[in-house]
Amino acid sequence: MRKFRFPLKRVLDWRQAQVQIEEAKLAALLVQRQNLRQRVEETTQSAAEAAAALLRLPSLPGAELQALDRFRESTVRRVAELNAQIRANEAAIEAKRRDLAAARRNAQLLEKLEKRKKDEWRAAADRELEAEAADSYLAGWVRRLNSPGLEPGLPPAPPER
Repeated sequence: MRKFRFPLKRVLDWRQAQVQIEEAKLAALLVQRQNLRQRVEETTQSAAEAAAALLRLPSLPGAELQALDRFRESTVRRVAELNAQIRANEAAIEAKRRDLAAARRNAQLLEKLEKRKKDEWRAAADRELEAEAADSYLAGWVRRLNSPGLEPGLPPAPPER
């Protein structure tokens, strides 16, 4: 019997590569989301530290208060921009998860097909081996029947000493 060969092996390999690519893209999006969240935290924290530092001063001139207010407004805008980027990133993550699930389904479909074909090949190989064994047994039986000095239906005589 010949060696098992799955005719769609290259397609299966390609589908498995697609799964790995989608996993890598999803991982990159997850890292990007974490970085965006960290930037929001850093921006918020730096604004709070700047405000606290100014409020610790014994007196605050009007220009300092205006600068603090402008800084606070720019911080609010920056945090809003980052939050919008996070929402866009989360939408991209959900889309990529759907893409990854589809890629996994496609690969699994071919993997199941390969397993089924391999099981069929093994069953055929087993049947072929069984047929060869039966032929070999029958050939030996016929050879013993046709040997000289043996009557049909009787076992062979023991060897003489």
